[in-house]
Amino acid sequence: AWTRWLRVAAGRSNSLYRSKRAGATDGREMDNGNIASMSVKELRAYITSAGLKHDDCFEVSDLRARAEEAHARHTDGVKITQGQGSGSSAGKASAELRTERRKFSAYDCALVGQPDVLSGQTAPGLIVILLHGLGSNSDDFVALPEALRLHESMDKPVLWVLPQAPLGKMATTAWWTIDIMQWIGAFQQGQNAIARLIRDVPPGLPECRAAMVALVDEVCKHASGAPHARVVIGGFSQGAMTAIDTALSMPAGGRVAGILSLSGAPIVVEEWAAKLATHKGIHVLMTHGTADSTLPFFVSEWLEQMLSHNGAIVRKEVHSDGHTLGPARVLQAVRDFLVERALAAD
Repeated sequence: AWTRWLRVAAGRSNSLYRSKRAGATDGREMDNGNIASMSVKELRAYITSAGLKHDDCFEVSDLRARAEEAHARHTDGVKITQGQGSGSSAGKASAELRTERRKFSAYDCALVGQPDVLSGQTAPGLIVILLHGLGSNSDDFVALPEALRLHESMDKPVLWVLPQAPLGKMATTAWWTIDIMQWIGAFQQGQNAIARLIRDVPPGLPECRAAMVALVDEVCKHASGAPHARVVIGGFSQGAMTAIDTALSMPAGGRVAGILSLSGAPIVVEEWAAKLATHKGIHVLMTHGTADSTLPFFVSEWLEQMLSHNGAIVRKEVHSDGHTLGPARVLQAVRDFLVERALAAD
C-alpha cells in the first residue's frame, strides 16, 4: 500500500514542479479526473498505452491506481518504477538514482542517490535520514526519492539514508522496546495514563539514541564531510519518535537542518523539553491523521505544544486519514519542507 501511494503521488507531486511533456498525442494528455469514469476496458487500454502492465490489478481500484501512474507518464514524462513484475529501469529518473546498502553505526541502511553521491565523491546539498515504523522495514521509504525527485529542483544532489531497525524482543523490528500491552492499557485508561507513560524512558532508548547520533556522524563523514546542518532526520510512527529524540540529542554545535514527524508522538517529554533549550529555532514538519486509532490525534497536539513552547518552529499538516502517510498533499508538504531546509543550509 505504501509503495502504491508513493507511485501515484509521484505523478501528482511532480506535476507541480515539472513542465508537461511536449507533443502528447492520441488524447493521452487528459485530466486524471476522467479516470474515475473509465470502464475496465478503457482503463486497461490507457494503462497499456503508457507502457505499464495491468495483469496484477485484480480490482477496479487497482486499475484506477495504475491508470494514475499512466497519467503521470503521459502528462509529465515521469518514468515511475513498476514495482514487482517490472524488472526494467526506463527513463531518466531510473538512470539517475541508484540504491545500495551500507552499514552506518549499528544499522544496515539503504542508500538512494546519484552514483557520485553514493560513493562519497560528491558532497550532497541535503541528507535525508528516514526511519520506518514499528514492525516494518527500510523498504517503506525506498520509493520516496523517486516520487519527490528533489534533485531536479536543487542545484546540489540529495543523499537518502534509510536505516533498518533490528528485531526486538517481540520478534518484530523496533528501534527500542515498546510494551504494546502497556500502551494499550494507557489508551484505555485515558489521557492521564498516557501523560504518565510518555514521561518514562522506554527500554533500549538510551542505546538507540547513542547509535543514532553515531549514525548521523558517520553518514556526514561518508558524505564528503557534510555538516549536520545539511541533515533532515525524520520517520513514521516509532521512527518519528526516534528521529525527534536523535535530533534533540545532537550536540549544540551539531544541530540538524530539520525534523520530519510523520504520525509520531511524544516520549520522554521532560528530557526533550530540556534538550530544546540548546536547539531553539529547530524546524519541524509534523503530519498526523485525525482518524488515527494507533496514535490518537491528541498526542500530536501534545507534541506540537511541547515543541513550540520550547522554541521549535513547527508547522503541521493535518489530514483525515488514520495511521498512515495520508493523501498526496502530505507528500507535497514533505517535498516543500525538504527543499526549504536545503536552501536554508546553503
